[in-house]
Amino acid sequence: MAKAKGTPKTGGRQKGAKNKDPLALEERARNRGVDVFEIALDFASANYKALGYENECYFTEKPDGAVKMGYVISPEMRLKAVETLMKYIYPQKKALEVSNPEGQVFEVRVLDFSSKAK
Repeated sequence: MAKAKGTPKTGGRQKGAKNKDPLALEERARNRGVDVFEIALDFASANYKALGYENECYFTEKPDGAVKMGYVISPEMRLKAVETLMKYIYPQKKALEVSNPEGQVFEVRVLDFSSKAK
């Protein structure tokens, strides 16, 4: 039997309630004193000292005597951290789908509302 229109929702999951798995993972991280958002911010800002590194770069010597330099936190890692953080800071845009019933042709009109003061 269907509910009458306008009656409030009863039962079910509350709006905004998290799944049990993420809650358990958050609790495990909290118990270890880990703030994953802070770690992602440290990666994004290349804060190598906060992540436990002494220097921004490292050097490795190859058998032929050549020295290779690398970043502890590469630009690619920083970009990935920023991309991940942006999902939580800025709302994501939803794709819009435009359709026309029965395959009818769209008519596109361009209107000029600019004032042409002379």
